[in-house]
Formats: sequence, structure tokens, C-alpha cells
Amino acid sequence: MSSRHSATIVAVGAPGSPFERCVAAIESTPQLAGLTVEHARDLRKALKTLRRRDDVAAVVAVVGAAELDEFAEFCRTLRKLMHETTVRVIACRCGQWPLTDLDLIVEHGVDAVLDESDCDADRFLALLGSNLRTYRDFQDDRARRAVEHDLLTALARFSRTELGVSECLAEFTRSIALISGAVLANVVTVRKDGRIERSRITYRAAGTGADAGEKLVTIDPTPDRPVITRAAREGSLTVSLDESPRFYRDLGDLVGLPLAGSFTVPLKSFTRTLCVVECFLPAGGLEAVTVDLVAVIEKSGEQLGVLLERHEAETRLKRQYQRLKGTLAELSTTRAALDQAEKLAAVGQLAAGIAHEINNPIAYVLSNFSPLDEYLDCMSRMLDLHTRFVTAIDTRDEAETRTLRSSLDDLGREIDIAFVLTDVRALVSESRSGLLRVKDIVVNLNEFARKDALEAAPADLNQGLVSTLKIVAPQYKDGVAFECTYGDLPEVPCHLGLLNQVFLNIVQNACQAMDGCGRLRIDTAVAGDEVVVRFRDDGPGMPADVREHVFDPFYTTKPVGQGTGLGLSVSHGIVQRHGGRIEVDSAPGAGTEFRVVLPLAGVTAVLDEDLVEAVA
Repeated sequence: MSSRHSATIVAVGAPGSPFERCVAAIESTPQLAGLTVEHARDLRKALKTLRRRDDVAAVVAVVGAAELDEFAEFCRTLRKLMHETTVRVIACRCGQWPLTDLDLIVEHGVDAVLDESDCDADRFLALLGSNLRTYRDFQDDRARRAVEHDLLTALARFSRTELGVSECLAEFTRSIALISGAVLANVVTVRKDGRIERSRITYRAAGTGADAGEKLVTIDPTPDRPVITRAAREGSLTVSLDESPRFYRDLGDLVGLPLAGSFTVPLKSFTRTLCVVECFLPAGGLEAVTVDLVAVIEKSGEQLGVLLERHEAETRLKRQYQRLKGTLAELSTTRAALDQAEKLAAVGQLAAGIAHEINNPIAYVLSNFSPLDEYLDCMSRMLDLHTRFVTAIDTRDEAETRTLRSSLDDLGREIDIAFVLTDVRALVSESRSGLLRVKDIVVNLNEFARKDALEAAPADLNQGLVSTLKIVAPQYKDGVAFECTYGDLPEVPCHLGLLNQVFLNIVQNACQAMDGCGRLRIDTAVAGDEVVVRFRDDGPGMPADVREHVFDPFYTTKPVGQGTGLGLSVSHGIVQRHGGRIEVDSAPGAGTEFRVVLPLAGVTAVLDEDLVEAVA
């Protein structure tokens, strides 16, 4: 129906029938003003009219026994094929029918039946008026549902788009103003401190003052307007009719239309009222604000509140995500710095031990240079005397010859040439041994610290342990006894350089736990399809609470500045990448045993470059 007060009645077969005067009375009845009667020659023409017009409220059909089948088909087409359920069908029965009125209503969807024997204009008009009211109720309900659907659809669209809060509020304000017939609307913001002020979000209907919205923003919403503060405080929709006539009069002058009242819609997020949407109604517009419309607006406000809550939650989540992202970046930087400190500390400790081992042979090599210099001086003097002596013999200078012979004899007795030659050979041999020791240390260090390729390669774990101990054992040779039992192990595909790092960390931790004095037993063996490397020390052991966290990153029991807690954590990661595990048994006063368990099949996967870099 295009308008609430206009409709069309389709009359079928009325001319010449007993019902002709009843149909003619429609247009002359004041109570039915606005109705238009359109005549159709038969039911087929009536269907065409129904398809052509959208304002048909009722069909009044004069039906005799001969037209009964055609009428039944008409009703079936109208109700089931055209899905038209609101148009009222009134059957004016002529003659005798084989069907009762109830059969017509139930089977064919006829709304009322009037018999020709009761053909009275007043009765007909009363029956028609009743059906028209039902039709209009249906139309109003349909319109209300359409409005509700449109509003909820708009809210659903808000949830699927990236509209900001202001855009959502503006669209919501516009939507409820349109469905309620409001001529002016505004969003009143409720601050966290309780202050109430108008926002820049306004709606102005067509035909109102061009600057009405701008002027409304300048009006303080609180004086003489307890409805605003009450809506903000209680959070419920409120309709105001005559709360402040002066306010409506003054505002009506701004709008250019007389105002009769307003209603307020509070919007809440997490139990707090964020804002209040205030819609101003024109004179005569209050009747549009029905109970059903209020229910729709309240439901829509609740839905928008949910969207605002979600938006606020997403905003908080984004802020927390950014903070967490920054914290993770700081943590990553801190870990990298601590990792570097751990590596530098390990390198420093290792370098100190290696320097000590190299200094010993270098020291006695250097100490041999002093006697060698003296021996060279003596031998140089003897060679000089010998050269002069040969020259004197060649020149037959007997006096010079006797003098030089005496000098040679004296020098020979002074330097003991036999001893010098023997000692020189010993010094050279000792120096050679010392330099070979330095060479061995460098070779062992290079073998221990070599950077593996990313692909695993078969390696002898026993040899890896030997090279590791050659590096670290000399640092504790005066206090720690190393007892090694190497089993018969096959070569295992692995990254030996990284496993050497694991062995070094465990050995150093054991020696430090024993304060550099005790016994460390190391043995290797094959157990089923695994290789087990055991490290057993005589240290003080660990309580259960320490043992549970020994592989946690940054966990350390060492004093501040002496450890970062990354050594065993990195070692644990290396062994896990090899498909193995590190086990630990320890108790206070019973020492500690670490077991590195690796699969005989080894690791074939390409190693993570980050892991190689972490321990390089």
C-alpha cells in the first residue's frame, strides 16, 4: 500500500448483481474516504489488476455456483502462487453452493462470506471496514518489520565494514531519525568524568533550516533537560513530550518547523553510557513513535552497543598487541645481547685456558734463545780464531801460529765445545717440541670450533669428545681428574661442531660445580638404537626445584655477572635438533649426571641457519 490512508477495492461481477448497490456505497461512505473501487469483469481480470497495482486492499467477488471452481482457482493462485496473504478476499455468494463458509475459509483462504439473502449495505460496509482494518494492521506490521530489517541490516553492514565509531554513530542516527520521522537529531556525548556535551554528529531532515544542525550543536544539552541526564544515568530509551515547551519552541524556530517532543536512545559499551542519540519530532509526529517502533530502536541500540563494545575491545587488543610486539622486540634484543655475552664469556674463558696452554711451550722456547745467543757468540769467536789460525799457517808466521793455537786451546777449555754442541741440540729439540705442542693446540682448537655445513655428515663422537677435552681439560688439570671410557661407536650423522659445543658446556658446568676440584667421569656407549654420552661429576648436586628449570632460557644459579643461563638452554636446543634429548639426574650431595642421548640414525635434515649462527 503506497499510503496508509489510500487503498483500492477490486470488485468482480458486481454490476447487475444483488451486491451492486453495496459496492456503489463504498465511495459515498465518509468512513471509507480514500478508497478507490476498480471493477473487473471476471476473476482473471482481477488477477491482472492485482499484479499491476500494489495498493489493492480487498477483492469483493460475486460468486455463483457456476463460478465456484474458477473462484477456488483464483484463491489458490492469489495465496499460493502470488504469495499474497494480506489482501482480503470477500465472497458474495449467489445461489446455492455445495461448500460451507468454513470450507471456503479453510481450503481457499477466503476471509469473509456474505450471502445474497443478507445483502444489506450497512452490513456489507461494516464487514468491509473490519477487513480493511485487518489489512492495514498487516501492512503496518509488514512496514514495521521492514524497518526493523533495514535497521538491523544496516547494523550488520557496520560490523562488516571498517567504519569508525563516528561514522557508525552518524549512520545509526540517520537511520532511526528516518524510521521515526524525526526532523532533527544529534549525538550527545557522555564523558568519563560525567560531563555531557553535544557532538558534531547531527542529522537534519529535508525541509528544515539549512543551519539547524550547526545551531543545535551550540545549545547546551543539560539546562532544563533532565531527560538527557536521566538517559545517560539510567541507560534506557525515554520519550519526552512536554518536558520543556520553551526549549522545543526555541529549537522549532531554528528548524523552521514546530516540534512536539523528542526521544533519547542511550548507547552503552561495557555497562558505561558512551552517548545519547536525541531525535526531535515535529508536531503531529508523535503517533509514529509506536511501542513496536520503540522496541525496534531499543533492540538496534543494543546491537550497536555490542558493535561499539567489539570496536573498543579490538582497539584495546590492538594497543596490547603493539605493546606486546614492542616487548617481544625488546626481549629479542635483550636475548641477543645476553646470548652474545654468553658467547663472549665462553670465548674468554676458553681463550684464557688456551693462552695458558700456549704460553707454557712458548715460554721455554723463548727461554732457550738466551743460551743459544751465548753459544752463537762463543762459536763465532772460535770460528774467528780458527780462521786467523789457518791464515797464519798459510803465511808461515810461526809466532802468530803459536799465539793463536794457545788462544784456541784456552777458548776450547773455556766454552767446553762438546757441551755446547750437545746443549744446542737439546735446546733445538726442546724448542721443536714446544712449537709442535702449540701446533697441536691450534689444530685441536680448529677441529673443535670448526663451523659445520648446514647438512649433517657422519662423525666420530668419541673423537669429538677427545678434541673437546684437549681444549678444556688443561684449564683444570691441577684439580679435576678426567676419567674417560670410550665405547665402540659407529659414526653418527650429525653436526659435530655443534655437539662439541654441547660437550664443552656440560664439561665446563661440571668443573665449575666442583669448584675446579673433583672427578669427572665420561663414558660413551650404544644402547639399542641410540648413542648415550654420560657426564658424571662429584659436585654438590642440585635440588629438585633447580633441576626442573636447568634447561630454561636465562635460568642460572651463578652469581650476577658470571652466567646468563643460556649455555644449557642452547645445548638442549642443539640436541633436540638432532632428534635426541638431554637427561639429568641429580640430588643434593650426590653429584650430577648429564646424559646426551642421540639416535644412531642421526639427523638428515638441513640445519637451521639461525641455530648455527647462535652458537657460531
